[in-house]
Amino acid sequence: MAIDRYVGPAVELVGEVPRIAPFIESARVGIAPALGGSGFRGKVNQYALFGVPTVVSPISAKGLAYQTGKDILIGRSAEEFAEHCIALLLDDALNITIGTRAHATCAAKYTWDSKWPAV
Repeated sequence: MAIDRYVGPAVELVGEVPRIAPFIESARVGIAPALGGSGFRGKVNQYALFGVPTVVSPISAKGLAYQTGKDILIGRSAEEFAEHCIALLLDDALNITIGTRAHATCAAKYTWDSKWPAV
């Protein structure tokens, strides 16, 4: 496969798994680089639920309650997207802060408990 060339000491291709939660929980950074459509947007909440800080494209953030620089990082260009990913990988305090705040936003806005009063 063409993607096999990216496998190395820091990259493992996993494929289909019976439960995705353990893989998300162990991630250091989540990404949602959508340039069109909306399929990746659900991933933002999955990452946030587990406190994984996430870098997204503007399309991936559209309509979500997360705020750039507070509980998510938005890369408006390929360079900015990469810079945000690198910052989250290298800066433990930033990683923890963004991930913790993302979890709080997700719990407040996108869980069954948060939606139950409206139901």
